[in-house]
Amino acid sequence: MDEINIMPRSYLTELLPDLAEREPKLSLFYEVKSNLTRAEVETMARGGVAMIQPGIESLSTPVLKLMRKGVSAHQNIALLRDCAATKIGVIWNIIYGFPGEAAADYAAMAKLIPLLSHLDAPNGPHRIVIDRFSPLYRGHDANGIGAVTPVPGYRSLYPRSIDPADIAYHFEGDYATELLDDPALLGRLNAAVAAWRTIARGTPPPVLELFERDGVAVVLDTRPVALRPMTPLTPGQRDLLIALDRPRTRDAIAPDQCADADWLVSRGFVIDYEDRLVGIVVRPAQGAVAQPVRQASGAFA
Repeated sequence: MDEINIMPRSYLTELLPDLAEREPKLSLFYEVKSNLTRAEVETMARGGVAMIQPGIESLSTPVLKLMRKGVSAHQNIALLRDCAATKIGVIWNIIYGFPGEAAADYAAMAKLIPLLSHLDAPNGPHRIVIDRFSPLYRGHDANGIGAVTPVPGYRSLYPRSIDPADIAYHFEGDYATELLDDPALLGRLNAAVAAWRTIARGTPPPVLELFERDGVAVVLDTRPVALRPMTPLTPGQRDLLIALDRPRTRDAIAPDQCADADWLVSRGFVIDYEDRLVGIVVRPAQGAVAQPVRQASGAFA
C-alpha cells in the first residue's frame, strides 16, 4: 500500500478518541498497517471505524520478510482476531509469487487456515504483479527476476507506434519459485481459501469466543474443526489463553503451564505455528456492535 493512503497513527490519539464522544456515530473505512495492538483496535472501533484494509497479505513470516513488511504472521493473525472482537471488518488478500518463496511456508499456511474459519477470510490468493517503480521492478535482476515485460493487455489498448514498455504500470517477470512450480500445492492453498470464504458466508458464520457462564470461563466453538461446541476452562487454562493473546515461544511459558498449553493447542484454541504459540479465541470487547458496512467483494492487492 502507498504510505499516503494509510491512516496516520496520530488519528489514534488526536482524532478517533474525539469521534468516540460525538453523535451521531460515523462509519469509517481506513487503510492501515497490520502492526496494531488490541488497545489501538478498540480505539478505532469506539471512534467509528467499521472496516479496515490492512497490509496483511500473508500468514507466513518468511514470506512477509520477502515483502519487507516488518511484521510477523502472528501479528497478522492477532489483528484478525482483535478485529473480530471489536466487530471491525477486514479486507485483505494472500499474495504469492515472490522470488525466493519456499513451498513449505505455503503448505504450513494451507494447513493452518481451517483453524481460522471464525475470522475474516481473505478475498483470495493472488499472484503478485510487478508494478513500475516497485523494488521488484527497479531491482529485478538482484531479485532473481529475468526479463520484465508489460502485461499483454497493454498491446490492445494503444497504437502500434507506442511501445507498451514506455507507458505500462503493470509488468510480468521471467522467474520461478517453489510454489509456482508446484501446481498441486497452489491448488491446495486456493481450495483452503475458497473453503474459508464459503464457511465465513454461512448463516450464522462460525465463532470461537470466550465468555463467562456462572463464574466459569467457557469457549464457544462452532467452527467445522471444533471438537465440541462448549468447552469449560480451568482458571489456569483461561489465564494462559489470555496471556497468549501475545505470541510466545514454549520456552517463555512456565513449566507448570506446559500441560495447559498443550491442551489449548489440542483443542485448536491456541496455534503452535512458526515456533510460537498464539491464542486465536476471540474475546469480544465490551459493547462491541457490528458496524453497518458491507465487505467489498473485489480483490485488493
